[in-house]
Amino acid sequence: MNEFFSLTTNLSPHTKWILIRLITGRIIGDEVSKNDLIKLGCPHNKFKKVLEELQEINAISKLGSEHLKRGRPTLSYSFIYDKPNDVSKLISSEMLAKLEKFKLRVPVRLVWSFFALNQDEHGYIEG
Repeated sequence: MNEFFSLTTNLSPHTKWILIRLITGRIIGDEVSKNDLIKLGCPHNKFKKVLEELQEINAISKLGSEHLKRGRPTLSYSFIYDKPNDVSKLISSEMLAKLEKFKLRVPVRLVWSFFALNQDEHGYIEG
């Protein structure tokens, strides 16, 4: 089994998908906001849980808040995930963009990425 999936067994499917999208599209130290996470595919109703799980595994850390207008401040986070990063080597952001066009559910996307991470140099999956 791929090391990424063995390290993230206790995460929800939405959190795993957002983490894969962050790894493939961002570099360590990038600033991430709520709008960025929603653009990556995080549903509005799952945002709080996804954010808590990402903070638990030290994938993001709270940077600060900005007060541009009256009302609630805008929170920003820093992407700091430094665990095994073979995801970005094996899955390109172009492949994920193509996957987004099919409008598949998150568990199906995770199965597809699991297969993509466990293939050999010829594209075959065994086991």
